[in-house]
Amino acid sequence: MATAIPWESKERDFLLHHASLRTRSHKPLIVNPNGRVEHQMVMLHEPRQDDTPILVSLPLLMNNFLKRVGQQ
Repeated sequence: MATAIPWESKERDFLLHHASLRTRSHKPLIVNPNGRVEHQMVMLHEPRQDDTPILVSLPLLMNNFLKRVGQQ
């Protein structure tokens, strides 16, 4: 599964999962170290009632990203 936030979203929408777009692949996507991942064509849609929940900790991910950038 994957999720995306539309560019026109407000800041608070990054924390609201019902505001994110999502997609799902019916076959596994295998990522190997130093390997290339084939281009994926996906169609994003608004959340549906029967979608699997997507749990994301954006504040934690953003904090980790900023720490890495600060170390470089």
